[in-house]
Order: sequence, then C-alpha cells, then structure tokens
Amino acid sequence: MKDGRLSVLLVGNYANDQSYSMNKFASMMESSLASMGLEVILLRPPVFFGKICRSYSGLGKWLGYLDKYIVFPLSVWWMKMKGEINADKWVVHICDHSNAPYAYLFKRFPLVQTCHDLLAVRAALGDIPGEKIRATGRLLQKCILESLKKISKIACDSLATMGDCQRLLGSSQPDMQLIFVGMNYAYRPMDKIERSGILRTIYKGADIGEERYLVHVGSAAWYKNRCGLFKIYGELKKIMEWTPRLVLVGGDFTAQEKDLVCGIGIGENIIHLQRLSDMEMNALYSGAAALVFPSLHEGFGWPVVEAQASGCKVLASGRSSLLEAGGNSVSYIDPEDYCETAAKLKVLLGESPSESESRIKSGFENISRFSVVAMTEKYIRLYKDAILEKQGFKRCVA
Repeated sequence: MKDGRLSVLLVGNYANDQSYSMNKFASMMESSLASMGLEVILLRPPVFFGKICRSYSGLGKWLGYLDKYIVFPLSVWWMKMKGEINADKWVVHICDHSNAPYAYLFKRFPLVQTCHDLLAVRAALGDIPGEKIRATGRLLQKCILESLKKISKIACDSLATMGDCQRLLGSSQPDMQLIFVGMNYAYRPMDKIERSGILRTIYKGADIGEERYLVHVGSAAWYKNRCGLFKIYGELKKIMEWTPRLVLVGGDFTAQEKDLVCGIGIGENIIHLQRLSDMEMNALYSGAAALVFPSLHEGFGWPVVEAQASGCKVLASGRSSLLEAGGNSVSYIDPEDYCETAAKLKVLLGESPSESESRIKSGFENISRFSVVAMTEKYIRLYKDAILEKQGFKRCVA
C-alpha cells in the first residue's frame, strides 16, 4: 500500500472441510482481483494432521481442528516473522464467516470479513426450532459470533443475512455492506447436442440428455431440506400421469433420507450425481425441465441464478435470500407445504411454450445483477475503506 498498489491477502477454507461453495467464492475473488491488476495471495489452512485421516467426521474432524487452530496460526505467525506479509502492505479479506476467529491473527492489518449466512450461529443459539447443536458446536459458533463482533468491515451476501448480522451482533454495529456474490461461472443455455454429449459422460446407463427431468442441487445439510424435496416429489407422482425423473446433485444420502426414499417408493425415479464440474452443471441445468430448490434457509442461493443463466425454469422457497436472488421469474413456494408445492410444480411443468419463454427471459434479465466485476469493484472500495480506517480517516464515499 505504500507504493499505491493494493495488495490483498484472502483467507480461504481448510481443504478437508469440503466447503464447496466457500472454496468457489475464494477462488473467484482471487482470479477476479488478479485480473484487475491487484497483488493477491489466497491463504488456506494447511492439511498437516489431516493427512492422517481425511474423513470429514470423527477423528478427521478433530485432526482438522489441530490444522485450523494450531498449525494455521503458527504458519501465519511465521509468515509475519519472515516479512512475507505485513500490515503496511496487505489488506486481509476473510472469505467465510466461519473463519472469523482468525481475525485475531491480523489485528494490525486492514481487515474485511464476508458473511454468507449465520444459520449455524442461529442454530447454536436455539433460534431454529428442531435443530440441535452439540456442546462443542455451540462453543465454536459462540467463538465465531464473538469474533464477528470485533470486525469493523463486514460484507453480506443478502439483505436477509445482513438482517441476521444486525440482530445478532447487537451494539457492536460494524460497517455492514450488501455485496451480492457474482456469477461464479459463465453459465449459458446449451443446445441439445452439446449438453447430451456432456451428460452421457457423467451418468453412464441413463441418457438424461434426451428426456425432461427435474434437478436439485444441495448437500444433506438440514436447511437444504432434501427430505422435504422427496416428499414434494412423492406428492407430484400422485397428481401427474408421467413424472420427470429427479436428478439430485449433492453428497451421500443420510440414513433418514434413504428410509424416506424407500418408504415413498421413489428410489427408481432418482438419479444421484456428485462432484460435477461447472461445465457439467451447466449442461445439467440446460436440459432440465426445472430446478426444484425447497431450502428452508439460504445465505444467497447460487443454484437459482446458475439455473436461470442456463435457461432453466426455477421453483424455489419464498424465503430469506432466495426472494432476493431469484427475482420475478421464479415460482415461489412454501417448502413445508408439500401438496401445494407439488401442485405449483405441476403448473410450472405444464406452461405453454410462450409462458416458458417469457419466464426464462425474465430469468436472464435477473442475472444481470450478479456481475463478478461489480462485486469485485465493491470489495475493492471496501478494502480501501478498511485501509483508511486503520490510518484514522473516515470511510470513503463510493
């Protein structure tokens, strides 16, 4: 910063945690900032003890804690001791709210924090009925919340998340700004020949490129509401003579989900895919009759705008940030009213060609709000604000 060049140290996520969306966000920030001529380092906690056991639970989870909260702080301290990073040159951007406890490592640095959602914090506080968090989880979330209270520059993905921040951070009143996340890949409508070729390579034995199907993207996390999705699909089967198959992209089924799928009798209707590339997801969206996204809560809702950019119709929860992300082209539902949702999905699937074309066109118009360039420019202004604050000046006016 002394020579006038802005240098940004991005703090990303621990690899073994498999934080897919958070990893994409950090990588997107790295490439976008670099393309604008900034000096950028993306720093992630090293996998040291985690090499012993790469499981994401049990022993692997505790080994990960050693890497994240002992090895990583030591590595940052060593970088500072060697002069590789210093507060006179670098502004620090912690890319995930769950890493807010790292803020103490950068006390003298200009610091910006992105908050994608506070769902885990809310669950730990008992703010979400039915969601139980273990004692260690509650302790970690308390640490995250207390760390966020000490950070003065916070960017939120949505107004819904900003509202949670304002309520839970209380009197600390940091400078909070709304910065929509940008489109993380150049999604576009693919023609039938192109997408069919891609889809045949990712699911051998089922040519899903030649039929109508529904798609859902999401992990087994409670707020993704996959059990609700299966119940909605079960109700849809009752009211349609022919039901499109459900292509589910996400992690392994839980025992509860397996029992539910078996009990409803929809196992043969589900195609389960994992770890698709952006190009493969683009092909999947392009060939789908609709994205079905009945989440209970979201910090933003990337799959909604990804699907819209691919020319796919969307049925999603009319809750929190999804109303902000989806705009007017989405068919919104109550994710816990399975019968009504199935009825709305049937209507969406039965739209005329002109109705579908109008809805898809509206989706294309909506995604223009999620520019990576616009997002990055807003973050750069926030970085400059953080620098000025450390220097004792007032906030910049963008």
